Amino acid sequence: IIEACTRFVGLEGLSAFAEGVILQITSLLGIKSRGLVCVARTHVRDGHTEDTVIAAAGPYAGLMHRPMVEITDDRARERLATCLQRRRTLVDDQSLTLFCPGNEQNDFAAFVECSPAMREVDRRLIQVFCTNVGLYGDNVRLAEKLSIHAFRDALTGLPNQDAFVEQ
Repeated sequence: IIEACTRFVGLEGLSAFAEGVILQITSLLGIKSRGLVCVARTHVRDGHTEDTVIAAAGPYAGLMHRPMVEITDDRARERLATCLQRRRTLVDDQSLTLFCPGNEQNDFAAFVECSPAMREVDRRLIQVFCTNVGLYGDNVRLAEKLSIHAFRDALTGLPNQDAFVEQ
């Protein structure tokens, strides 16, 4: 599990990270996915949050970088919202909604349409995996911020000298 999480650290950006997580989980459990969507919750200010789709496949593929409220599948949207609100993984006969805790409650949730139902040992394995995914997700977010600050002027937002040298 830890090795699988470690492989994602080198990926470019949060979207690639999220897609890799879903592929690992469905592979790990031998689940055939009919569609998936991964949402990142970010605390922006005054207790307000933004829930944004950061990875999607199947019928959800057109939702990348859009607010979670734009997910037209009511069941998927409600499962994701419940998962993020309760801060725990949800499992039923038709889907798996994974909760991955992050720092400062900047959490992740992934909805996967799948079958068959999961065994108890698999549920526990997923919880361990999700804990690691949340931590690594935070690292990916921090690396993205660091990259932005390394190549952009903080005041103007314009490319700095390092950005020109990199090109």
